[in-house]
Amino acid sequence: MTKTTPNPELDLNLLARQWGARRIPFTDKDWLSADPLDQALRQLDHSAALRSVLLIIGPNGAGKSALVSHWADQLDRRRFEPLILTQATLSGSSILAALTAKLGKNARCRRETNLALIEEALAELEHTIPVIILDEAQQYSCGALEEIRLLLGLNLCSPPAFALVLIGDDYFLGTCSESS
Repeated sequence: MTKTTPNPELDLNLLARQWGARRIPFTDKDWLSADPLDQALRQLDHSAALRSVLLIIGPNGAGKSALVSHWADQLDRRRFEPLILTQATLSGSSILAALTAKLGKNARCRRETNLALIEEALAELEHTIPVIILDEAQQYSCGALEEIRLLLGLNLCSPPAFALVLIGDDYFLGTCSESS
């Protein structure tokens, strides 16, 4: 009787499927040099520079989070301050507290105190543009996303206080339209 060694590629594919991925992402060494990815990186750069909102959607396991993480690691820290939130179960007030902490302030329990601390931190950043990245955006509640929208100041004439990148699965847009 011969002993067979398990195929690690097969085991990884099985694990990927158990987590909802269709395949193992990034098995190709040059995964960041493809044209669509170059275009996505350019769009991320433009969104950050213009302090705009960018929505990146796609199937689970496609590499959206890894792409944005790679991009955020490459940002010039003199111009941009990436603030990455991956806990999609946060409420609106909890998002404010998390952003307050990521901006280097001691978050408090009161929403209005955290808003004041965020304003103070943004003023201290001067010309550095905060880039808020919300991963698994389809999991955030409507109230939490509304809190971010209000924080952006979309209704004001002045430019938004930060750039916002939302990363979500294919069904994120449907979730947004159902709640409005």
